[in-house]
Amino acid sequence: MSAAVVTFRVHFKDGHSVDVDAADAKAARAAAELKHAGFVSKVKVLKGGVPK
Repeated sequence: MSAAVVTFRVHFKDGHSVDVDAADAKAARAAAELKHAGFVSKVKVLKGGVPK
């Protein structure tokens, strides 16, 4: 059984943020780091980021 995919907002130290769909925070962090280079400061589940 696979994990449900939810939407995360990944915040970077430089003020940039990226929304990604992932199964967990670790996967969201990895996906966001591919889209934007920088230090990740926090990873949050978006409200309404219900399983897809």
